[in-house]
Amino acid sequence: MRESGRIVRLMLEAMKSAARSGVTTRDLDEIGGQLMREHGAVSGPTTVYQFPGVSCISVNDEIVHGIPSDRRLRNGDLLKLDVTIRKDGFMADAAETVIVGPPTTLSSIGNRLAVCAQRAFEQAMQVARAGHRVRDIGRVVEKEVTASGFHVIRDLCGHGIGRTIHEKPSVPNWPDPSASDILTEGLVITVEPIIASRSGKSVLARDGWTVRTADRGLAAHYEHTLMITNAEPVPPDPLPSPRLHFLTPWPNMQPGGCLCPPLPASRNRPPTASKNPSRSRLPSPASGAPSPITTNSAHGSASSSTLRSLPASRPWAASLTQATNTSPCA
Repeated sequence: MRESGRIVRLMLEAMKSAARSGVTTRDLDEIGGQLMREHGAVSGPTTVYQFPGVSCISVNDEIVHGIPSDRRLRNGDLLKLDVTIRKDGFMADAAETVIVGPPTTLSSIGNRLAVCAQRAFEQAMQVARAGHRVRDIGRVVEKEVTASGFHVIRDLCGHGIGRTIHEKPSVPNWPDPSASDILTEGLVITVEPIIASRSGKSVLARDGWTVRTADRGLAAHYEHTLMITNAEPVPPDPLPSPRLHFLTPWPNMQPGGCLCPPLPASRNRPPTASKNPSRSRLPSPASGAPSPITTNSAHGSASSSTLRSLPASRPWAASLTQATNTSPCA
């Protein structure tokens, strides 16, 4: 999975570097796709769900699952790049939100939203360790997002990942009482705050794939794939930690640990922005033996409100609603 994560990082960096005014989202998808093929990997969304693109590329009010197209980017666009690939039988998944064009001021809503999504992820790392419940991640994420004046999009969530994209458990970005699974050593999940500038409600676009904000407000998405271990929480300073084993590392991340990206100089608010019910398991870094994964036996169908937002006619939604009792995974 580390090799899959490395390829995801290469694809993200290449697409980010090419993102500028006048470039189409299809151009970016082709850049990422070429790198993917050069490294002998295949697209997760295309392989598992027949998604019409290598990566999901969403702009402005598009939240997730945007289809690469001839849409040309403009300066100021809020661009979400979501990459999932399979290499040697294992998946890795990561997403980032970037602003197209010249740097914007900290007062920009798009910048504040993007920074908030990343900061919520970083705060969640304090509880992403063995012994905590899955809903503890959502509690920390929503607290950070709400404090910044934004809203979690509850219809979408993180997930387990391994042999396929979406595995148990679902990882909501809010303290869903049903997300009672215990995080166990060796569990591989994605943590991905998905947030909006306004109400946080979502709708499915006519293309059957793209999820948008219902009120056309901006959305941001930040995600990494990581493995849960038993060590102590990450210290507040950005130093490598043996606790978190990131599989989709930042460019400056140290092997086997986490080197968190720097936070904005000011922490004032708001000046800064499943489909397959199988399980993910990797050997424990300490013992080398697989660790058991605790799952919740109460998994059922998705809530009626979720089904209204993301109807089962959507290719990605039908299996989601069968595999989780929380929200569709992103």
